[in-house]
Amino acid sequence: MFNDYLSEIVKFFKTRMPNVATIETHGGRFDLAEIKRLSRKLPAVFISILQVNDMTEVETGEFDVELTIGVFIITSDQPKLPRQIAAISLIEELVLIIADNQWGMDRVGVHPANLPNAKNLFSKEVDKTGIAIWAISFKQKLRIGENEYAGEKGKLPKSVFVGFTPKIGTAHIDDYDIIGGNNE
Repeated sequence: MFNDYLSEIVKFFKTRMPNVATIETHGGRFDLAEIKRLSRKLPAVFISILQVNDMTEVETGEFDVELTIGVFIITSDQPKLPRQIAAISLIEELVLIIADNQWGMDRVGVHPANLPNAKNLFSKEVDKTGIAIWAISFKQKLRIGENEYAGEKGKLPKSVFVGFTPKIGTAHIDDYDIIGGNNE
């Protein structure tokens, strides 16, 4: 699911930003040597899973897991377009794309993305290479695992207990009606 999720983000960005030379996944954060290596086809956008956060089991036996995603933007000076201006333009476009997005995967358990944060990663060392680099981060929940109720192997209840307020809960078990099956 994680790899499919990243692939869908890449496809979505490529569709929405056709003028960006490189849009692909990356293993994580960058050091200066990695930045130099990746700076051959600019502007570039790299997407990474930075962290797997909270994981919560849901009623279907699946899990909701929160991911922290990093989107790294690298630009260089172009004729009539300085690298910082290019980077800021891409940041503006990306934060608007990311906010509440589900990348077309809402039917497979991708919740809307949280509002993103962006940070300028300027340093003297990076500036000397002739590039600008920014990072956007956001959190997004994904539902992973197998739904116990889906498909042929789904577990349907043999009986359903129905109660009416205020007579609900274990103290009122005798007040429930059993629909279908027996009391198993």
